[in-house]
Amino acid sequence: MIQSIILLSLISIPFLYFRSILKKNDDSKGTFKPKLLKIIISINFLGILTFLLPWINLPFVGGKSAIELTSKVFSTVVQEEVLLSLVLLSFFYLVVIIGSFLQLKNKVKKSKFTLYFEVIIGVLATLKGVQTIIHFKEIWNTPTDNIIGDALAMSVSPGFGLYLVVIIGITQVVSLFTFKS
Repeated sequence: MIQSIILLSLISIPFLYFRSILKKNDDSKGTFKPKLLKIIISINFLGILTFLLPWINLPFVGGKSAIELTSKVFSTVVQEEVLLSLVLLSFFYLVVIIGSFLQLKNKVKKSKFTLYFEVIIGVLATLKGVQTIIHFKEIWNTPTDNIIGDALAMSVSPGFGLYLVVIIGITQVVSLFTFKS
């Protein structure tokens, strides 16, 4: 039941978002700001590029990106968390990129719904990044019977790519409010 509600919301919210972009209202109080749209597009492209940056730093091996963390080498808990993050964040980023390109192409004014949607996407991306950092720290700080494994796990740290996901989400929200005024 919960999965069907989540799936329905993941389909309906972008549909309403694209519909509000493509619906031309002459009485809209917003203004067409191509500079804001280009900034939003570049912020979300950077968000997609963070999947190629190191999400964790391993001892003796170095940084591993989000795409590398989905391989069979890592535990299923790490694989599931990273895969969920990749799917949700790429979905969020792509919806906003496509919407911004549509607004730029059609020279549509920003409505309140599109602004709220992009703010919600920025907040959700920030929360998902923070949740992933916290989850990774919980995974590697949980003691086991293996002393050497525990010592190595204690030296694992989140990479700058994961922190960049949080910074990009905050930047998106801040840029929307900066250009709104």
